[in-house]
Amino acid sequence: MKPVEWSIDGGIGFLSLCRPPGNLMDPEFFDELHRLTREVVPRSGVSAIVVRGSGRHFSAGADLKSLIEELAREAGGGADFPARLARNLESFEFLDNFPGPVVAAIQGACLGSGLELALACGTRIAAPNAVFGLPEGTFGLIPGCGGLQRLVETAGRPAAAGIALSGATFGAGRAMELGVIDAVVPAHEILRTAIARAGRGGSRKP
Repeated sequence: MKPVEWSIDGGIGFLSLCRPPGNLMDPEFFDELHRLTREVVPRSGVSAIVVRGSGRHFSAGADLKSLIEELAREAGGGADFPARLARNLESFEFLDNFPGPVVAAIQGACLGSGLELALACGTRIAAPNAVFGLPEGTFGLIPGCGGLQRLVETAGRPAAAGIALSGATFGAGRAMELGVIDAVVPAHEILRTAIARAGRGGSRKP
């Protein structure tokens, strides 16, 4: 099974993160996401997209072990890390700029690059057990896929700065207060609600 898979049902496309339990994002994940958003999704004819995680979590973010290995290869001249970051950003921007609704169905962990992915979606539906955060700062890093900028636009500069600098996590209630998510629904209704929002044009984008 690939780390992220694409399927279509009823004119809606589904991007499914398929590395449970945490659906961590490693180079293979980002490569496949880039391929899908560049070559497959634009030709699919779908009118809306739902992004979801397999299992109990949306995504716990980047696979730090693979990220550190990638940084080490760059230091040794074996990898072009800035080019990879640019490709990753391009994939997220595709979702941000998609002309139809893009809805994230979030439960469990939605951290780091996982939150950045969710923020690239126009609408975010979360279960009560969802946990959000940008922990990159605790590792001496900054979010690299546009998430910090989108969080500023969504929650405001002071709140976004506090979240990024502290690395602290927050729950669905706080996420609603900040405008990071649009609705909290029971976990068993997450996918149905996301599909309903996508089907009736549920994105906040004009």
